Amino acid sequence: MKRRVQTTGATRTNILAPRWQGALQPGDTPDCFREKPRDYIVPLSFAFLTPVLGQTFLLDGDGDFILRAFQTTTLVLGFRVRWPDGNFLSDDWLDIRDVLGPLYPPKTLPAGGELQFDLQYIDPPGAGTLIGQLILRGVTRSKT
Repeated sequence: MKRRVQTTGATRTNILAPRWQGALQPGDTPDCFREKPRDYIVPLSFAFLTPVLGQTFLLDGDGDFILRAFQTTTLVLGFRVRWPDGNFLSDDWLDIRDVLGPLYPPKTLPAGGELQFDLQYIDPPGAGTLIGQLILRGVTRSKT
């Protein structure tokens, strides 16, 4: 006898996104630690036809930063990011539109760590300057 499976239709939630996507969930923080929501804003300013290589950004030393999402004010940005441990997010250039939103799994970055960004404008209309922001959204985790 065949069993019928009922479906409720398409869901609008991302099953790969972490639980904190809407808000921080109680109980996600390990014992003896506290977390504070934190956004780092990386200013962007460079000429359309000139890639910027090795732009550095220092994290504060008040606790490890758990990066949970990328956001930006510009959608025409190609970038590479090198983590403080020397590894890259990707081997090649990424279109910022491909990584906007939740980063899964979240990336833990050490207090006082240095990020390096390679930036490139995608589809330049001609001469000029791109001005915007790259926003690193997450929490700062420190011992209590």
